[in-house]
Amino acid sequence: MECKILSKQKIVAAVPCFNSEPFIGDVVTKAREYVDRVVVVDDGSHDASPKIARAAGALVVSHGVSRGYGESIKSCFEEARKNDADILVILDSDGQHKPDEIPQIVASVVSGEADLVIGSRFLGVPSSMPRYRRLGVGIITWLFNAGSKVKITDAQSGFRAYGKEALNAFPLTEKGMGISVEIIIKARSKGLTIKEVPISCSYHAGSSTINPILHGLSVALTVVKCRLKTAWDRITAKPEQAPVQSEPPIETSPIGSVSIVIPAHNAERTLRDCLESATTLNWTGELEVIVVNDDSTDNTSEIASSFSGVKVIDIPHGGAARATNIGIEAARHEVVVLLDADAILEKDWLEKIIPTFADPTIAAVGGYAVTANSSIIGKIVGYDVESRLNRVPMDTDHLYTMNTAYRRETLLEVGPFNEELLAGYDVDLSRRLRTTGYRLILRKDVTCRHYWRDDLRGYLWQQYNYAYYRMELAQRFRMPYDQVTGLGMILQVPFAAALVLVAFFGSLISPLAPLLLLLLPLIHLPKTFSLLISKKDACVLLLPLLFTIRNLCWGWAAVDWGIRRVTRFRVSRPDPGPGLADTAVTGGRRQTR
Repeated sequence: MECKILSKQKIVAAVPCFNSEPFIGDVVTKAREYVDRVVVVDDGSHDASPKIARAAGALVVSHGVSRGYGESIKSCFEEARKNDADILVILDSDGQHKPDEIPQIVASVVSGEADLVIGSRFLGVPSSMPRYRRLGVGIITWLFNAGSKVKITDAQSGFRAYGKEALNAFPLTEKGMGISVEIIIKARSKGLTIKEVPISCSYHAGSSTINPILHGLSVALTVVKCRLKTAWDRITAKPEQAPVQSEPPIETSPIGSVSIVIPAHNAERTLRDCLESATTLNWTGELEVIVVNDDSTDNTSEIASSFSGVKVIDIPHGGAARATNIGIEAARHEVVVLLDADAILEKDWLEKIIPTFADPTIAAVGGYAVTANSSIIGKIVGYDVESRLNRVPMDTDHLYTMNTAYRRETLLEVGPFNEELLAGYDVDLSRRLRTTGYRLILRKDVTCRHYWRDDLRGYLWQQYNYAYYRMELAQRFRMPYDQVTGLGMILQVPFAAALVLVAFFGSLISPLAPLLLLLLPLIHLPKTFSLLISKKDACVLLLPLLFTIRNLCWGWAAVDWGIRRVTRFRVSRPDPGPGLADTAVTGGRRQTR
C-alpha cells in the first residue's frame, strides 16, 4: 500500500492497544494509507486484538502481560527508533482518533516547523467530549500551563507526532496515563518546539475502561511531580560540570555461555511456565538449564524431566540456599542465572542482561519483577515490591535472586550462599559482594513475571522467616536495611511494638487507650493511595490490614530472635541426609566429602 504523504522522511504510526478488538483492524487499515509502517503495541490483550492487527498488516509487538499505558508508549518510542523512523505518529486503538487526520498531524514535523505536534480536541470544531472528561482535561492542562510561556489547550491528547529530535531527547519514566504530560513537560524543558493542530474525536461505548477519577488524580499528580522535578533540576544544575556516566556499558560482552539454575520445592504450579521461558530465550550462545529439585512431594521432578535438555538434580530437602549452591556447583558456564521456579522470563532477558557484564567490576545484574498473580494477597505483595524496586537506583546494594545473573567465578571467590539462613541469604550474598568491591546492577528495563505467595498462612510464615534472619544479618553487618527494604519499613516494627504496648498499658488507665491500635493501619495509607492511583486496582484497599498483620509478624520474629540470642537457643536445621546435599564449605568453595 502506497503512503499518501509525499515525504522522503520515514513515518511510523504506533498504536498502543488493549482489548480493542472491534476497532483495531479499521485503525490499522486506514493508518497504513498515510505512513510507511504501522506498529501495534499490544499490552496483554485478552481478546483477538493482536491477531486482527496482524491480519490488517501491522507489526505487532506484545507485552505478554499488561504493563500500563505508560509502558506501551515507551514501547512505541522504542519501536520507532528500531525502525529508524524520522517521524513517529501515535494514535489510540479504540477508534477515537481518525487516521485520515494523520497528514495534518505530521505536516509541521515534516516541514521542520515543530518537534512535537499535539492534536487538540479543543481547537476548531467543538468537541463531543463528555463534560466530566472536559473538566478533568481542563484542570490538567491548567496545571501544565500555570506559569509557563508555552501554552497548550489539550495536555491529555494521545494523537501526536514526534520528530527525530523528540524521539531521542529525554528518557521516559511514568508507567501510567501520566506519561502524556511527562512527555510535553520534558519536551518544553528541553526547548523543543511544540505545536497544536485541531482534530476531531469520536466517543462511544467501550472507548475507555479507566476510572475517570483515578485517572484524573494520577495525571494531576504526575504534572505536579514533573514540574517540581524540572524546577529542582534547573536550580541544582551545574552546566560547567561534565555529566557522570551512569548507564551500564552497551558494548558487546565477551560472555557467550550461560547456565540457568532453578532451585525448586513443590513448584508444579508454575515450573512448566518457568522452564518454557528459560528454554526459549533469544540467545545464540551456549545455554544449559539446571533444575535442583529440593525433595518435592508433588510433580516438580517429573515436569522438569519432561523438558528435553534440562538437567534435573534430585536432592534431600535442605532449603533454597543449599539447593542453589548445588546448582551453582553443577553449572559449567561463566555466567550463572539464578531463577525462581515461580518466575517467567521475557524473551529478550538474556540479550539485555549479558552486555552489562562488559564492565569487569560488575558481579551481578538483576531484572525487574512484574506481578503475575491474580489473587488479592499476591497482587498486594507484588505491587509493593514493584513500588520499592521503582525507587532503587541502577547501581544498587541488593538484588533478589528471583531473576539475577552472576559471574560464576565471583560466586566462587566470595563463597556460596549461607545455608544456615532459611531466608535473607540473597541479602547476605549481596552485602559480601559489595564489601569485596563489586557492583550490583538492577536493570528495570529487563523483566520477569513473578508469582508471589498468595495464601495468608504461607505469606506470614515467609515474612516471619524474613524478619528473623534479617535480625541475624543486621547483627552481622551492623546495617538493618538496604535500598530495597528501606529504613522506613524497618522502623515500622518498633513503632507497631510501641503502639501495642502503649495501648495495652494505657487500657489499665483508660478504656479508650486500645483505640490507639487504629493508628497501625494508618501508616500504610500513603502507599495504599499511591498504588491505588498507579495500579487502579481496588484490592490494594486491603493493603493497610495485610501490612499491619505483617508488621506484627515481624515484631513477633524480632522478639523470638532476641529471646533465642539471650538464651543462646538455636533452632536445629533439618538433616539433609546423604548424597548431593552432603557437602561442606571449605575456603569459600564447596567440597564434596
